[in-house]
Amino acid sequence: MVIFMKKVKLGKYISEYSVRNKGGDRLPVYSVTNSNGFCKEYFNKDVSSEDKTNYKVVPFGYFAYNPSRINVGSIDCQEAEDKVIVSPLYNVFKCNDSVNRIFLKYFFKSTYGTQLIKANTSGSVRANLKFKTLCDFEIIERTLAEQEKAINIFTMLNELISKEKRCLLLMDELIKSQFIELFGDPMFNNKGFKTKRIDAISKNLDSKRVPITEKDRKFGIFPYYGASGIVDYVDDYIFDEDLLLVSEDGANLLMRSTPIAFSVNGKIWVNNHAHVLKFENIAMQKYVEYFFAFINVSPFVTGAAQPKLNQAKLNSILIPVPDKKDLDTFYVFLNQVDKSKLNIQKRIEYYQELLNKKMDECFN
Repeated sequence: MVIFMKKVKLGKYISEYSVRNKGGDRLPVYSVTNSNGFCKEYFNKDVSSEDKTNYKVVPFGYFAYNPSRINVGSIDCQEAEDKVIVSPLYNVFKCNDSVNRIFLKYFFKSTYGTQLIKANTSGSVRANLKFKTLCDFEIIERTLAEQEKAINIFTMLNELISKEKRCLLLMDELIKSQFIELFGDPMFNNKGFKTKRIDAISKNLDSKRVPITEKDRKFGIFPYYGASGIVDYVDDYIFDEDLLLVSEDGANLLMRSTPIAFSVNGKIWVNNHAHVLKFENIAMQKYVEYFFAFINVSPFVTGAAQPKLNQAKLNSILIPVPDKKDLDTFYVFLNQVDKSKLNIQKRIEYYQELLNKKMDECFN
């Protein structure tokens, strides 16, 4: 027997909240992003001096999103402070007693919720999601007890994912600790290794790179790499070997939110935003990869608006070169740790797939 679940409009549960910061209270300014949800806005000189009396207030437990940037932001619940303010451009709303705000938060993060957002945005340049359109979204009607049960399952799976991610971070710290023990601090070369330029220990293959504009890419199975990793998959490859990619440009060269050097192997395509280095010895390649994780490359970076590590500057970096025995010891250790990390990653993927499945069952 097929059981049909009753769907209701989201407007049954939410209502707009348009209180402005008219009192000029010195409340913290937040924004909402896909990666971080509610987060404190980065202040530049213009923003910090701007009159914020017209900014919208978001009390604890209320939701907000930027309707004109829903394609790069998201909808999230403010759970950081008693009250914050967001740009006047934002839509702010609250939920009533018929729905648990955590349940609603999971709804917006679910595959079904994100698909609804994507399908209902308008605008040729920037996707725009009007609050009235949001209220027309359909959601399966569930009792508060059912919502609480679903929240417990979602939260348990999220906690398992977070636990495994913390294990990955501990593994990375273990690698760094072993690196320091074997090679000392690479910034100071306190073990007195002889130094060599990068172009003396590797071969630069930048001339073989081929950028492909997004509109010209044909989707396939081969990773398409840029400055910070995989940016797409394409139908052909230009490299098929062990290589080290080093970021050539981008703010991450200075911010270092992700690695600027990463090893790759197999059939891949690389655009012109990552340098391509080939080493004769894979142990040396992995050593250099982690060397870049420790050093400050800002003295070699040019450009203010767009930071750039050009090939000449990259080649001029001096690297302490340890004995082959120590390099091999580090490489064997890395392989052991990588096996553990692979098992952890598999568990993360399993829990994430299970979470997505449970949310789909609940919301769609």
